[in-house]
Amino acid sequence: MDLLGFSFGGVVAQEATLARPDLVRRLIIAGSGAGHVEGVTVQAQAIAVATKPFNTDDDFLYLFFKSTPTSQAAGQAYLARLRQRTDAFAKLVSRTPGRPCCPRQAMSAQRIPRC
Repeated sequence: MDLLGFSFGGVVAQEATLARPDLVRRLIIAGSGAGHVEGVTVQAQAIAVATKPFNTDDDFLYLFFKSTPTSQAAGQAYLARLRQRTDAFAKLVSRTPGRPCCPRQAMSAQRIPRC
């Protein structure tokens, strides 16, 4: 399979590829971190916020901007620009019938062990 991982999905795609390289023909990681790095831990709050079904503006600011006034102002400005776009919230991502709707289900369907 060809696998594209974006943001947190990039970490999932890396782990899936490491677990089952025989299933992955091409791997693309975009807008993501390095996955597990020895000595670096992800805060439990970050995981809790990132895995919520729907995120608020405050969640977005927490995940992608530092807590400094300058960074938070930049995040607020970004959100304001996003709201000006007519296509920004036009349609939620939908599930294709018969296909897994998230990386965890896709990995499970291919019998890839959880990381």
